[in-house]
Amino acid sequence: MNEFVVFTLGDRKYALALSQVVEILTPGSVYPIPDSEPYVLGLTNIRGSILPVVDIRSFLSEPERQTNTKRHIWVRWGNEDIVIVVDRVEGIKRVSEDDLKQPPEDITNHKGLEEVFMSENDLVVVIDPLALVG
Repeated sequence: MNEFVVFTLGDRKYALALSQVVEILTPGSVYPIPDSEPYVLGLTNIRGSILPVVDIRSFLSEPERQTNTKRHIWVRWGNEDIVIVVDRVEGIKRVSEDDLKQPPEDITNHKGLEEVFMSENDLVVVIDPLALVG
């Protein structure tokens, strides 16, 4: 059984492997980095760890959405840590291996999209955020 943190960006649902998620946070201060890539919003300090804050929205062709419920997800993949900005965290979903499928062709042109599954009549796209920004 696979466990995922499900979140929304715009009108689409995405998921990260729970094993990659260190913490879900209320956004704190983000300090801009001069001359950084547009998707790097800056740096944040989480209990002494200085981490880049990344907006993965542009990699997924999702429009900006104004919401008061934004969250930061601290993601760890190997030795790499980043914080991604999401519109809303839906929760944790357990998915069997049989329910994980290859992404449809209309979304496979984005690197970092690994698999999809259905959750309550919604297609959820499993992503590798470090591969997205790689």
